[in-house]
Amino acid sequence: MILTSTEGKNIDLNCYLLIGIPNKTLNWTWKLDDVKIEPGGRFILNEIEQERSTLSISDLKIDDSGLYTCRVSNEYGSHERNITLRVKNRLAPLWPFLGTFGQLLILTLIIGSYEIFKRKYSNNQELLE
Repeated sequence: MILTSTEGKNIDLNCYLLIGIPNKTLNWTWKLDDVKIEPGGRFILNEIEQERSTLSISDLKIDDSGLYTCRVSNEYGSHERNITLRVKNRLAPLWPFLGTFGQLLILTLIIGSYEIFKRKYSNNQELLE
């Protein structure tokens, strides 16, 4: 699964246990790029009704992008689910506008420089005649 969000927003990553034995102790762990996530700060781990674990991340940063792995295990075995999170820069929607604006600015400078050069050159030609 691939999720995309924007820098500064909050997101919940959910992991469900679809098949299991009720009333058995389940151990949930979350990893980011194979490094275990310890709860605290911007990362909050919630276990809901024992069949679901949610990793809540507040104030997303670009560095939060990566492969999140949810692992549930008990005495009978384990299962993993991968979620890819992509965090975009909050200015990302502006890049097309800034690119167009930059092109217009350069074009205006080129045309303006040409016009100034042309006037100076034509004035010098008049003085020589």
